[in-house]
Amino acid sequence: MENKTAAIADKCRECGLCNEACLLLAELGESPKRLAARGVVPWEAFSCTLCGGCEAVCPAGLSPMELFAAGRRAAAKGNLDDYRYLFPDRANNLMNVYRRYSGIDYSDLAPPGETASAFFPGCTMLTYAPDLTREVFARLRDAGGCGGLIGECCGKPLAQLGLAPRADATAAGLLARLKALSVRELVVACPGCYYELRSLLRPAGIGLRTVYEALGDRLAGAAGGKLCTVHDSCPDRFEGLFGRQVRGLLAKGGFGLVEMEHSRKSTICCGSGGMISHFRPDRTAELVTARLEEARATGAGVLVSYCLSCTLKFAAAADGIAAEHALSLLLGRREDFAAARKKAAAMLEGPQGAALWAEIMAD
Repeated sequence: MENKTAAIADKCRECGLCNEACLLLAELGESPKRLAARGVVPWEAFSCTLCGGCEAVCPAGLSPMELFAAGRRAAAKGNLDDYRYLFPDRANNLMNVYRRYSGIDYSDLAPPGETASAFFPGCTMLTYAPDLTREVFARLRDAGGCGGLIGECCGKPLAQLGLAPRADATAAGLLARLKALSVRELVVACPGCYYELRSLLRPAGIGLRTVYEALGDRLAGAAGGKLCTVHDSCPDRFEGLFGRQVRGLLAKGGFGLVEMEHSRKSTICCGSGGMISHFRPDRTAELVTARLEEARATGAGVLVSYCLSCTLKFAAAADGIAAEHALSLLLGRREDFAAARKKAAAMLEGPQGAALWAEIMAD
């Protein structure tokens, strides 16, 4: 990664296109070249969504977000203990405690032994959409070959926080478990997990498929007819694999499709990228508002996301348009994602919430 930051200092043309595309670069008012020369300070590093929008518009093929990712790695060598509630390799991280608080358990879906194929929903889906997770698994099982659900983290949250050694250890632990189970294929629901895991699993001979590819027509359970607009997840920005598959299934299911001003490669962050809602809630609110405005401007009745983190952000603030996950829409399910967000917030309220927070933050 360090060679990428060096390339920015050497090759940035200071054309200003990334400053126009990125709220943070616009806020800082400096070119990536100048930022590379002076170095990024921690508050700047943790204000970046790491979404790749800057790279998408760079005529020199540079990735200015790498400056901020490097800044996070440098900051992580100091003290990030105040944010340890986010660390997925801790037993008492926020999501694990929420699942215990909500009685969410998947032990009955764990592979009983060796299995050629397994389902990898991703941390957010496991935590905030348990019924949807179970239905998708059931369909994968019925389709044949899927022998269990893998509930581990892919390590991406740790990598984004700059905790590279912990991220590598988490990924290595996941790989070891998959090898022990003789898994040859992982079916993945989360685009962030998919792209994070690909470089880890392919050298080990473990294939990856998206849940949309694995299920195909088995996802057709809705009546269709609704006019939808698709929000593309930032990790899918450049390859567009999830975006193409979701759009294809929606069209096949009879849903109307209309595009927002920014879609596919030019998509904008939902406000959860780089976990900035924990560092810059003001920026998160700004991004959510901008995205919902674009969605409403299309005239669509449904804003569809294929990343559950995106769906949760939009559902909490949606007004005049419904926010749905692609899987719930295609399966004809009604999921109250806004209620899931409210329950997560309520968990930490009052004396019981204080006790839970102390448990989460305990070393």
